[in-house]
Amino acid sequence: MEMPSLRPSPTALLNPCADPIFKILFHFGRRAEYHVAHLYNHYVTKGLDWKETPKAFQISVLNFLFDESEKDCISYYLMRNQNGRTIARMLNVIFMELPKIEPVPDEKTMINAAERRGRANGIQQVARNAIKEGLPTEQIAKLTGLTVDEINKLK
Repeated sequence: MEMPSLRPSPTALLNPCADPIFKILFHFGRRAEYHVAHLYNHYVTKGLDWKETPKAFQISVLNFLFDESEKDCISYYLMRNQNGRTIARMLNVIFMELPKIEPVPDEKTMINAAERRGRANGIQQVARNAIKEGLPTEQIAKLTGLTVDEINKLK
């Protein structure tokens, strides 16, 4: 019987959390903890008074969902005991999950939305004018594309 490959799939880098092998080999939570501890261990000088020890931060910008149960795009982790009490707040891990960030509309999108609103307002104004002129509702509907109910609301 052939052993399964321990290689991640070719698409694993696009969505690592969806690839089971990638999750096992490269669990980002474990890696982040390791890197922040490594940073702390290697950059704090010997003999430094513990009161002067700086905080260490591991900031990861992820192009995939790390924690689907967390709704915020930025998650802040620090060491806690089983009751939730923090220890020293010295080792900090921050994940920014890019897929959770809402897209900001660009200028073209905003202009298109304004054009649609302007057209809708213009069509409604044409319908109001046609109502004032006494045109039948069915004819106004045919000319404007509005429904009979929409025209009746304008009356």
